[in-house]
Amino acid sequence: MASISQMMDTRSLCWSDEIFDAIGIPRAFQTTIVRAGDCVGTLRDDIAAQTGINGGVMLIAPAVHDTASAAAAVPAQGKDWAYISTGTWCIAGLETEKPIISDESFRLNISNSGGAFDRNLFLKNVMGLWIIQQCKKEWNRQHPELGYAEIMSLAEQAPPFAAFIDPDDELCFNPQNGVEAVRDYLKKTGQSTAAANTIGGVARLVFEGLAFKYRYVLKRLCAVGGRRIERLHLIGGGIQNTLLCQMTANALGVKTFAGPIEATAAGNLLLQAYGSGEIASLEELRGIVANTFTLHEYLPQQQQQWSEAYGQFLNTCGLKE
Repeated sequence: MASISQMMDTRSLCWSDEIFDAIGIPRAFQTTIVRAGDCVGTLRDDIAAQTGINGGVMLIAPAVHDTASAAAAVPAQGKDWAYISTGTWCIAGLETEKPIISDESFRLNISNSGGAFDRNLFLKNVMGLWIIQQCKKEWNRQHPELGYAEIMSLAEQAPPFAAFIDPDDELCFNPQNGVEAVRDYLKKTGQSTAAANTIGGVARLVFEGLAFKYRYVLKRLCAVGGRRIERLHLIGGGIQNTLLCQMTANALGVKTFAGPIEATAAGNLLLQAYGSGEIASLEELRGIVANTFTLHEYLPQQQQQWSEAYGQFLNTCGLKE
């Protein structure tokens, strides 16, 4: 949390005296920065009694930001990988040894966040399933029983690449009506709204748009970070949308692994184990995740079609490679 407060020097991993002085905050307010896995005390006896836990239990700091706990639980080895934490919104990232601070990272609005074991999380936000949630809210007015599984099935049956949307467009940020937001975007970009006349059509536009935007964002992260990825890890609740997982593999053209769903909880729990001396390293922690949770593998399909459609996506949405 200190690393995203804008009050910390990301190189020294200490509070920035320069920033404190510039804003006029006394340096005496600077607390000790606690690392994930540090023991910060023991559970109070009265709380232990209320919860039925034995007294004297150590309190271990997790990676407090949920994305950092989730990133710790990415079941990856080596360096040629990236990850996307998926859900209502998504965060695409690389794990690096040090912050990447440059004019280009500033221009592209890429952030450096603190991770467990003093790793740096080179991250960029992408709109997530918030759009489809807002669409579902509208569809449920007339179809109360409509669930996400049926929406996914209808999207799978809809024609591919009928139109294109940029899920990070301002129209998608907080739409009162998600379906109308999709139609408004199609009108704004001179596309036919016919593809948005059915539930499956709208859902497919959203899912394809997300998959293409993942590719767009990860390509920039890799270019600035000097990284080439051969594997993508999807974590979080969004991986329950198996159609979007497959579309993501297709759009990026790399082998994609999905799991675990509850990466934040798993990372939090295993950092408690690390702080208690049960786990010795990040590599061991991730090995436990890989051996505990079922990971689903998605291989890229229809590469030529998806590459051609990606070019159309960029042109239609006014994005430059």
